[in-house]
Amino acid sequence: MEPDTSTRHSREVPARLAHVDPTRRCSFVTRAFAAFAATPFGNFLSRNLLWKIDPVLLLWTLADRVFGPFAAYRAAAARAGRSIPIVRLTPRTGAHKGAA
Repeated sequence: MEPDTSTRHSREVPARLAHVDPTRRCSFVTRAFAAFAATPFGNFLSRNLLWKIDPVLLLWTLADRVFGPFAAYRAAAARAGRSIPIVRLTPRTGAHKGAA
């Protein structure tokens, strides 16, 4: 028996994919970022600060992609000077089976 896929979100596949030239040189911004990341200061930032920020940014990106109206709502709130928190639900630790 096949799973019911009628409620799943489907992404449309473009009729023709855009051509990507593998020999094309990276942009200036990409090269500058890579050069900065290779410096001792860039390495320090990556090891001590940026890894703490990354999960938060990933969560915002995921929320914006999955819930499109949320991105518009968050942008409108930002223009009004408000911030919208994201609640991350995690399973309880030590919960027994059948406990509500």
